Amino acid sequence: MKDEFDEAELELQEGEVKQFYVTLANDTTEMQSYCTDVDKNTPKGKDEFEMIDSGLCAYCEFKELCGK
Repeated sequence: MKDEFDEAELELQEGEVKQFYVTLANDTTEMQSYCTDVDKNTPKGKDEFEMIDSGLCAYCEFKELCGK
C-alpha cells in the first residue's frame, strides 16, 4: 500500500542555488525600495507610485486605494 503523500526529491545544481540566492536578494531589495521604513514595513505613500491604466483595473483587489 502506498502512502497518500509522496515525498518529492529535489535535485539542484550548484549554479541553481547561487542563482536562487541572487534572485532572492534582488527581489528583497526591490520590495524594500517600496518602504519608507523597512524594519517596520511602512510603505511609501501612494502618491509616490506611478498610476497606470493596464486594462486590469476591473480585476484589481486594490481599487479603493487608487480611486479607480
